[in-house]
Amino acid sequence: MGMAGGAAATVMGNTLTVLLLLTHFLSAGNGLRFSRKAVSLKMLGQILPCGAPSFLIEGAAGIITFSFNHQLLRYIGRGGVVIYSVIANCALVCMSLFNGVSQAAQPVLAANYGAKLYGRVYAVRRMGVLTVLAFGVLLASTAYWMPQVLIGLFVEPDAALLAEGVPVLRTYFPAFVPMGLNLFFSTYFQSVVRPVPSLTVTVLRGIALPLLFVLALPAVFGGQAIWLAVPLTELATLVAGLVLLRRVRLA
Repeated sequence: MGMAGGAAATVMGNTLTVLLLLTHFLSAGNGLRFSRKAVSLKMLGQILPCGAPSFLIEGAAGIITFSFNHQLLRYIGRGGVVIYSVIANCALVCMSLFNGVSQAAQPVLAANYGAKLYGRVYAVRRMGVLTVLAFGVLLASTAYWMPQVLIGLFVEPDAALLAEGVPVLRTYFPAFVPMGLNLFFSTYFQSVVRPVPSLTVTVLRGIALPLLFVLALPAVFGGQAIWLAVPLTELATLVAGLVLLRRVRLA
């Protein structure tokens, strides 16, 4: 169905997801009810800084995608945009896995932090780190096991596209290892009410470093260097995240 099919799939996917989630309100286990109570400005002030990183992630995605496409057209051409579309779709699946782990851990982390059960917080953090690390290694490995299959999932590749796309996937996909850790660390900092470290990680990987690398690398090292923008972004952010993690003390 071409572009129309892609648009229809997007609308249907989001609509079905919302309808599926709404069934919770009809279940016997639902504990959520609408309330007429006034909004607490004090509580709102506590919620907004903690939620800012998640908001920023969603808002920055469009800016980064536009910047990548613009630079790809400038330095590589339409073939680069096609390859990036494959990578972007794969990245959506990968980020869904990472966000799934993070969102599953978030309420457990937050509840135990609020109860001052810091041993449990550290235990859940360790489980989350190991899980996203395992996912990241597995996903990165697919670029070496089956790059042609990944490309074929989204486009009908010819020999030229495969020759160009396979090395690109093998350059880009290692970024999924630090990416999973960065997403989990951002959620962890939110869960233990450390909005500044969470926002720092999010700004670094969501806006600041991607824009810096996507503009600077091809200008200095040539068009193919653009594919290193995300791997370098995630790696640099991971270093910053580990430094912040060492500085955060729960008690």
